[in-house]
Amino acid sequence: MIKQDKNPYMDKFVVGVDFGTATTGLALGKNGAVSPVSSIELQDKLYAVSQVCKLARENKAALIVIGLPLTELGKETGQSIEVRRFAKLIATRIGTPVRFVNEHGTTEEAEDKAIEDGLPRKVRRKVDSISAAIILKRFFADEGLD
Repeated sequence: MIKQDKNPYMDKFVVGVDFGTATTGLALGKNGAVSPVSSIELQDKLYAVSQVCKLARENKAALIVIGLPLTELGKETGQSIEVRRFAKLIATRIGTPVRFVNEHGTTEEAEDKAIEDGLPRKVRRKVDSISAAIILKRFFADEGLD
């Protein structure tokens, strides 16, 4: 009988990030359960980095998962370079591993979820934290933790 190794992220918190030019969404998850946390107005990139690191430290996160904007065909976009730079700043600052998940379509999915949940139009404009939660759900599904 082959012993199956336990997933290294089982029973550990994982931070989800949807980095944007105006707003960055944060979510937190564990064992496939995810919750949107907040949307950060992007005062500057370093402020967003500090908020991601703070959330990761406070929850002793084992991993930070960042949505990578790819095309429908999985190709890099101009925004992908900015996201990779942002991720490098986080990894350098905190030392927690960073992984990427294709975020294609998460904003639309988040907007649909906000409408389905009956959120007011004003709140729906800032769906970045919901997008971050969707990014985390995709990660957990890829890891078999959903």
